[in-house]
Amino acid sequence: MYSLKMTDMINQIGINAKKAARILAKTSSEQKNHALQAMSKYVLADKKIILEANKLDIENSKSKNLSESFIDRLELNDERVKSISDTLLEIESFKDPVGKILDSWQRPNGMHISRVSTPLGVIGIIFESRPNVTADAGALSLKAGNASILRGGSDSINSCLSIDVIVPRGGKSLVSMVEEEARVPVFAHLEGICHIFVDKSANLEKSLDVCINAKMRRPGICGAVETILVHSDIANDFMPLLINALKAQACEIRGCAETFKYNENIKQASEKDWSTEYLLPIVSIKIVNSLNDAIKHIEHYSSGHTESILTEDLNRASKFQKELDSAIVMHNVSTQFADGGEFGLGGEIGIATGKFHARGPVGVDQLTSFKYLVNGNGHTRN
Repeated sequence: MYSLKMTDMINQIGINAKKAARILAKTSSEQKNHALQAMSKYVLADKKIILEANKLDIENSKSKNLSESFIDRLELNDERVKSISDTLLEIESFKDPVGKILDSWQRPNGMHISRVSTPLGVIGIIFESRPNVTADAGALSLKAGNASILRGGSDSINSCLSIDVIVPRGGKSLVSMVEEEARVPVFAHLEGICHIFVDKSANLEKSLDVCINAKMRRPGICGAVETILVHSDIANDFMPLLINALKAQACEIRGCAETFKYNENIKQASEKDWSTEYLLPIVSIKIVNSLNDAIKHIEHYSSGHTESILTEDLNRASKFQKELDSAIVMHNVSTQFADGGEFGLGGEIGIATGKFHARGPVGVDQLTSFKYLVNGNGHTRN
């Protein structure tokens, strides 16, 4: 239970955020852009302070024996701080998403109706081990005219009564708890159980590069591939290449029974492996007999985040992209591109896997709502 003092403090934060949201909704594009420019400038100016503080966080995490993937998401360096600063300027350069006329029409009676984008209000961002979220989420919210409450943990969730929408960034347990406890809409993804299907018409050299990148570039991010499906027609040619390349990078392989004829020194995949988000240098591999089998496997085990097909056959790629209903469905692309920045959205608050309001990378446009403006000349209804 929360102490009265803590509850009062959280309630006051919510009240202040609501007041700020009303002001931000009327703030000009120039004012918002000036604030984002200043944020970018001061991130670089305070780089030394930021890195020293981050070093303490890393040391504390290591003392608790937290996973390498957790520490990788937490860790900052010169390049990552520069990337945060650059992202702020990229967001600043976007067109203002507020006040856009999304649609308009004239009724037969002369009444004019238009649908115009508006801010959402107050956005709560709850996150784990992701220091860049502070800048990305705050900046995206500001650009869209929203106030934001950032919380590096989950212990304030039950008292967020002034928040209009919550965006959790973290592990499955955090996101599940937020979805269960929140009394406001949640833009959430539970897991990134991402798949790659290497089709019988794939370019093997290209596909090998994509698979290794999708798993090993940064294994601890939600866009890392967790299961690779390989068409049986190319297994004899592709499987030895894939296994050797993964093992060369110290990636643990958990395979179906068919994979053992290509290498006996891999672990047998259990039923649980097909639905596991490893966030580590571990990948499960399964050989399938057809495109339909690959689609059925993904439909059964996917978390709805990102799937990719590697093929030179456009018809088969089209079938894959049409039939799978994940938030992001790719063709000949590494799943590591499942990122708002890579989509040109200037960073993201998260990857939403639901179907209401926002889906996929949540950028500035997804952080707006809309209202209808109706204009007439003394119209009355019969």
